[in-house]
Amino acid sequence: MRKATRILAAAVLAAGVVGVTAGSASAEGATMHRGKSGCFTYSYKQGGVQMNTTVYYHNTCKGDAKIRIVPNKSGLICSPEVIKVKGGDYGDYTMWCDSVRRVEDASV
Repeated sequence: MRKATRILAAAVLAAGVVGVTAGSASAEGATMHRGKSGCFTYSYKQGGVQMNTTVYYHNTCKGDAKIRIVPNKSGLICSPEVIKVKGGDYGDYTMWCDSVRRVEDASV
């Protein structure tokens, strides 16, 4: 009886590990987007199950500049976000309500 219980417990544990690994593998499979717009270089990977996307950016110019992060769907909750960044600074912004449509320099 103990042997059967151990085998059942091992099978349940193995199934749980496979389920967790498969879930994280799908999130890791998302494409990394990289680009440059005006003073900014940026990168992001579209959100998975949680539907949030973090955009990492770097202002490569010496002066202050603004970056605009535009969601796929704009509405009452989601709207484009404009962030002022000092020259040479790095930063990140997480869009919690949707995935990202585009990232652009808003200074021009």
